Amino acid sequence: MSLRTTLKYSLNKISCKECSKTYISESKRKFKTRVKEYKKAIAQLEVQKSALVEHHKMTGHDIARDDASIYGTCENVGKRRVHEACS
Repeated sequence: MSLRTTLKYSLNKISCKECSKTYISESKRKFKTRVKEYKKAIAQLEVQKSALVEHHKMTGHDIARDDASIYGTCENVGKRRVHEACS
């Protein structure tokens, strides 16, 4: 299993393919699990799930779901949220 599959407590980064917007989120779940959740939320237009889905719905822009990456890691939820908010 790769690190991307098993890593928890991550800051995740996904970009819009059509503009300069980048979405940073924090999660205590495995990275692979969170990416699956992004894909499902986008497919079902669940705007209450994230700003990423809202951007997709409002603009019609394609999100680079398969290019999601780990922006950083931190087990402290408070620190992860600060990084998420300031990014």
